[in-house]
Amino acid sequence: MSISRITEVKSASPISFDDAIRQGVARAEKTLKNIKSAWIANQEVLVNENGDISEYRVHMKITFLLEE
Repeated sequence: MSISRITEVKSASPISFDDAIRQGVARAEKTLKNIKSAWIANQEVLVNENGDISEYRVHMKITFLLEE
């Protein structure tokens, strides 16, 4: 039997949503073991005064297995 847990992570990137997700998972891997999945709960962008996207942000829920 395995038991999993979910933690919430917010991450941002000036490049893309994909890059923000990758950075968030990479950061989570530094402190969490046995990461199994990530669910993107929300996405948002910051828009600068010129109307251009300046930052991509994601709020994700990362599932990982607890060690026995």
